[in-house]
Amino acid sequence: MLAACAGLLLIGCPEEKPKDELVERAVFGIFFGGQVQERNEVPFEIDRGKQTQGIRVDFREQLTRDIPVRWEWDRPAPRGKRATASSRVTELGRGVAPKGSQRFEAPLELAPGDPLGEWNVRLFVDDRLVLDQRFLVYSEASRQAAERRNEDEDD
Repeated sequence: MLAACAGLLLIGCPEEKPKDELVERAVFGIFFGGQVQERNEVPFEIDRGKQTQGIRVDFREQLTRDIPVRWEWDRPAPRGKRATASSRVTELGRGVAPKGSQRFEAPLELAPGDPLGEWNVRLFVDDRLVLDQRFLVYSEASRQAAERRNEDEDD
């Protein structure tokens, strides 16, 4: 009986992800005051003076060699096109975290005409996947208008 309970406990416990020996932390979010605010929802904003989103990698220690970094920025079909499984657009990017550094950052810019909806960013460091994150790009103006309508209906 005790063995069966122990077995059930093990099944219910999530498997702990092995630590990457190179990467301390990899995040996607909005750059703000030297920090990255991790987000699952990002307002559509193309003015970099108001908002810049991107990826950041913090390494466990200073790099002893140049490290290749690449990312995939996946989004729905452009506005006005009918969405299908094959109409998603993936933009590829790459960079190098130079020897001696302990951080790598890359802004990922939204552009006029980019679609709203579910996006995904995948980040590879030294050809290892370190981040795979879905997030929603939404219209702040549309969201505020919907909230106002809901408030008016509640009154």
